[in-house]
Amino acid sequence: MSSAALGIHPLVDALAERIRGCWQELPELGPLAVDPELEAISGSLDGEDLFIRNELRCSRGLRKLHLETARLGAGLQILHCVFFPDPRYDLPVFGADIVAGRGVVSAAIVDLSPVTGQLPEPVLRRLEALPRRSFSQERELPEWGTIFSPYVRFVRPADAAEEEQFIAVVVDFLEVLAALVATPAAAPAAPVATSEAVSALGRLEPAGDVRRLAAPMGAAGASPRLASLLVQEGDRVQRGQLLASFDNRPALLADQRLLQTRIASLQQQLALLERDTGRYRGLAQRGVTTSGDLDNREIKLLDLRGQLSQARAQLARLSTDLVQSELRAPIAGTVLRIDARPGERPDSDGILELGATDRMEAVAEVYESDISRVRIGQTASLISENGGFRGQLRARVVRIAPQVRQRQVLATDPTGDADARVVEVRLALDPADAARVRDLVGLKLIVRFQP
Repeated sequence: MSSAALGIHPLVDALAERIRGCWQELPELGPLAVDPELEAISGSLDGEDLFIRNELRCSRGLRKLHLETARLGAGLQILHCVFFPDPRYDLPVFGADIVAGRGVVSAAIVDLSPVTGQLPEPVLRRLEALPRRSFSQERELPEWGTIFSPYVRFVRPADAAEEEQFIAVVVDFLEVLAALVATPAAAPAAPVATSEAVSALGRLEPAGDVRRLAAPMGAAGASPRLASLLVQEGDRVQRGQLLASFDNRPALLADQRLLQTRIASLQQQLALLERDTGRYRGLAQRGVTTSGDLDNREIKLLDLRGQLSQARAQLARLSTDLVQSELRAPIAGTVLRIDARPGERPDSDGILELGATDRMEAVAEVYESDISRVRIGQTASLISENGGFRGQLRARVVRIAPQVRQRQVLATDPTGDADARVVEVRLALDPADAARVRDLVGLKLIVRFQP
């Protein structure tokens, strides 16, 4: 299925064709395996038709060439292209993205981004020699834009002429990359691979427990309704603090008072009967009364003792139900999320999530190809991808997961490898930095590991 058949914007379609033409000029170009189910995807999202096409190649010096075109309904249209360099080669990352909707291109970006903090000198010379093409609407880079080179172009093409101008910029950058791949200087260089820093996307999580608190199950298997909720999202709570109560509590309290009254009555009856039975026992020993009268009283005594034991067991069970008719915090922490409101019967999501946010950690999703360069105790710097906090956070690797899995944190920049598999790396934040972000659970991060 071609991009044109998908109804892609003319700029998206034209640029995709130019990119395909440019990668045909790369040395040792070959196919890269892709799951047939991912090569052409069609479905629906929020009630609109979704079409995605993924094309993968590889060449000498570039481990992965990824071109993705997509359309959602009659509006959103996207081109996403990334050329990932082989770590053995001192080459930049090529990235180009277009976001269009209903005939208008809202964003177009292209860059040759540095891998190790700055572009190699041959790349700088070639980029400096390129013609400077102007656009009427230059866009401002987001805070995470530090990953780009000084030569990045982030624009909003105003008309068809500027769309052609943007294609020319992309071709300029691709020709620079192709020239570098073709030169002998682009041969594998082991020192580059050993000194290359590792970067990854991640998120903030509490280093302690995150508890999902549920309602108790009733005798019929259903949860009681929530009668009152005493906290809000973001509230700090202490262990044992009352968080909520359920609508079965008033009935349980009434049953408790009835049982307490019954137990008191049974105790009085038992005391009187024990005294009376003792008197008849003495009379029977002297032959004043028959043994049948004594037997009747001892049988009543056993029955009262049984009733009292049963009432006490019912009161003990009721006390347990009363404890469960209130929701108390099992740990000190912060209310992260509320899933049920007063009057509702909580479902499988429970009532609320409570996190021990006094200690925070970062979870970085490191590419499986990079995990060999991450180690326990390694330091890292963390920045917010979308400006959730200012400056950097300091952290240290405390655990590396033993399993490779599909990534959960999706990239918003043109160097993001959407179909990569990753290893989760957990990093403990410095206490002072953890205090700054303890109310930002789930915040997306960019993690840079120190070599």
